[in-house]
Amino acid sequence: MRSNIQLIVADMDGTLVNEERQMLPETREALNNLHKQGVLFGVATGRPLGEVMYAVPKKWGLDFEADMFIGMNGGHLFDKKTNYFEKFNELQPETLKELIDFMKPFHVNPFVYVGENQLVAEYDKTQEETKRRHNISIRIADKIEELYEEARPNILFRLYADEDMKKVEEHVAKHPSDIYVGFKTQFDLMEFQDKKLNKGATLEYYSKKFSIPLENIMAFGDTTNDNELLKRAGVGVCMKNGTSDTKACADFVTEYTNDEDGVGKFLKEYFK
Repeated sequence: MRSNIQLIVADMDGTLVNEERQMLPETREALNNLHKQGVLFGVATGRPLGEVMYAVPKKWGLDFEADMFIGMNGGHLFDKKTNYFEKFNELQPETLKELIDFMKPFHVNPFVYVGENQLVAEYDKTQEETKRRHNISIRIADKIEELYEEARPNILFRLYADEDMKKVEEHVAKHPSDIYVGFKTQFDLMEFQDKKLNKGATLEYYSKKFSIPLENIMAFGDTTNDNELLKRAGVGVCMKNGTSDTKACADFVTEYTNDEDGVGKFLKEYFK
């Protein structure tokens, strides 16, 4: 076993789990075995942290609870052993309003997180599936101003037309901000957060606070919001199904996709 790795931290969708959001057997077995040998395990996600998220690893069939979580693409940090929780760099109300105005040229449904639940501008057909899949509640705002009444970790915009994503990405690229950054997190989701935030910056903060050197951390991801995570970890691994920009940030690319147990197969080969 390559004993220098003390922590494995991984993105969820497109990485740890398949398209049905299930963890496949080889990944489960590899993580269980490594954890028994003292390698810590963490999750780095774009979702908010709370009791629903903390219960997810057990639902995957792991024999242990995750040791740490990075949520909201770096906006939340939780350490299980010490019960330490911290938030970083939320978007202020005036910025949230600016972003809603900025996205008005497109047919979108903006929403924010209130705890682990969503506050949305209007009903759309994806919400029932979102509630079921993530075990959260979704409330439709009485007025759009509710979305920017207070600071939030981020704001997301669901696109109704798939072909609009390229136009939205071009729109974001043409209007850079000193305050926020926008990026695609799903084929129909554009997300904005504070420019200083990313999964990698929060991993680096965790590394210093809990005395786990970055060179002793292995990270897995599949798309743009994982880039800094892979860059800063000692060993950065992108999935075969990952985007080209994320592969360029990685030390390794898996031989198999998330639907083919790519994480598990990579770990078994790396630690053999």
